[in-house]
Parts: sequence; C-alpha cells; structure tokens
Amino acid sequence: MAMAFIQLNIEVPKDKATFKGAPVTIGFKGTVGPLPEEVNKDTLLYYRWYSSSVARLSKDKQGNTKVDGYSMNVPALTNLDEPFKYALEMGSHVITFAVSDHPGETDEDFKAIQHGGVTGGRSGDHLCIIHVFKANIISPASDAHVLSSALDLIAEAPSAWGDKPSKPGEPEPYHEINHLAYQWKLEPREDPPGRLGYLYDKLGQKELNFNSNRSSSDLPAVSYTVVTPVLDPAPRGKYRITLTVLDNTNQKEMDSAFVDVTLE
Repeated sequence: MAMAFIQLNIEVPKDKATFKGAPVTIGFKGTVGPLPEEVNKDTLLYYRWYSSSVARLSKDKQGNTKVDGYSMNVPALTNLDEPFKYALEMGSHVITFAVSDHPGETDEDFKAIQHGGVTGGRSGDHLCIIHVFKANIISPASDAHVLSSALDLIAEAPSAWGDKPSKPGEPEPYHEINHLAYQWKLEPREDPPGRLGYLYDKLGQKELNFNSNRSSSDLPAVSYTVVTPVLDPAPRGKYRITLTVLDNTNQKEMDSAFVDVTLE
C-alpha cells in the first residue's frame, strides 16, 4: 500500500517570530488537514515537534555520545487541542512539525511508517524559522578592574554558532539562518570628564571568535578582542560596557545588558 501524505499546518509560532531572553518557553500549536482516504479514522496518529537546535543525547557504556531522539516532545503527542510548550535557548531555530502512524523515533519506526506528513523547515512553501535573542555578558565581570590593553569582551552565544559545513566550501549551516548580531559600547562614567566613548557595531560571524567551551560556566561564547591601537587614546577610569544583541536583518535592538568596570 502506498504511503498516504497527511497535511499539517503550523499555527504557532509563525515564521520569523522573535523572542527575548533565554531560555524562553514557547507554545507550539499545529493542526492537521482532512485525512486522506487511505488513513483509517481509527488510526492513532503521533505528532512531533522538532527544532534544529534540539537533540536528546546520552552516553553509551563506552562513554561515547549517542542520539536518543531529535524531537522536542517525549512521548509523541496524540492530541493537538492543547499547545505543546518547550523552553528554547538563544539563537535562530528551524522548526518542523511532523506526524506518523508510529510513536517512536528509531530506524525501525521510520521504516515501518505507512502514513505521515511534515511541514515547516528551512525551505519550501511553509518554512518556519524563529529567533530567540539574549544579551548575556560573560566577561568582564561587573566592578572588575581590567587592563584596557587586554580588553576581551565575551558574551554568551548560540550553541550552533560554530557549526561546520558538511563538505568543504559549503556555507556554515547555522549562519544561513542566523539573525543575531552583537554590538559592544563603552561609555565613560563619572570623573574624569572629557573621555571618549567607543562603539563596536553589528559584529557577526566574521568578526567574533567562537568557543564552545570558553567560559568557566561552560556556556558557548563569542569574544571580541579590543585591539590597543583602536583605543587611541587608551581609556582609563570608570566605564559602562553595554552589550546589545540586534536582529541583523533590520538592526532592531532585541536585548541588552551592561556591566560597570574600571579600565586601567
């Protein structure tokens, strides 16, 4: 019997939806179209939501990482009346909604599917890509004394920021959809007067150094090193350092954070 394709629709979230702060709990609601004749009305259908940034991982007996599943919801949904909720981390996420007549995600389950459907994704007529913005300064710490000649600005970043292409020469898969850009600003505070401020504007993939294990808290991070000749004259005294995370498609400010430091 030929596989019957089941029509699905993503009602929430809408493509290009934006959210502030992370993790942020997002409601996911989908609907199913009229069932094809091949699908018996008594057939139990199982629904799953996927994000390009989510995979369930565990360790095997040898300590190797293995993937236990890719969907956000466990177990699979059988009722679409209530929105499914999930807390997503910062970054741009490709959302996919799928249905099948098998509840699991094993290779055996996928091979046994007779009826199913999928919508969303990063291409096609029903794409769904959403964006979670967050400004979190990892370094310098608030009230720190920092050498202006060794100023390294470090912020939390999406874990997928450093994804590598599957083949040499191909574009980085995450940065084809990424909407997050960073902006750092240094503003003088208190005395002495007349000191200069500095702005490092709309920094993206090429300007920022990514390290998936940069900080002591193990957060993935991007860093921008302030080269001494750029700061002329070198700043001294109390400064407020502000991080703003923007939408790089329209330069809209989406989230911000600041620390006050003393530059020496």
